[in-house]
Amino acid sequence: MKKAVGYIKVRKDRVNSQLNQLVVEGIKEICKRNNWELVQIYQDKVTRRSSPKKESRKLFTDMNVNNSADVTIIFCFGEYVIYGPNEIDFVLMEDLEIADKVEKELLILSLKNA
Repeated sequence: MKKAVGYIKVRKDRVNSQLNQLVVEGIKEICKRNNWELVQIYQDKVTRRSSPKKESRKLFTDMNVNNSADVTIIFCFGEYVIYGPNEIDFVLMEDLEIADKVEKELLILSLKNA
């Protein structure tokens, strides 16, 4: 069984949001679909766009030094990017079971920010 890790960069004020929890669920769903063991999910909590943070540095150290996983799943711009030693793949949010819940949360978020 392949081992997988996930990475999410999330705004500090949205760490506990339903949307962030759904992104985490998406990583878990991808692992379950592919029969991968999810070792850890790294989350950088940020206040602005900037250089790599603590968790992303820890992720790269764990992957390069400790060889902790075979696959890395990163959530970026509304889709999941899967990096493996011999593969790069993409999974769109709408291809997951959580898609309807995500759409609802995005609508609520856009209404709050309107």
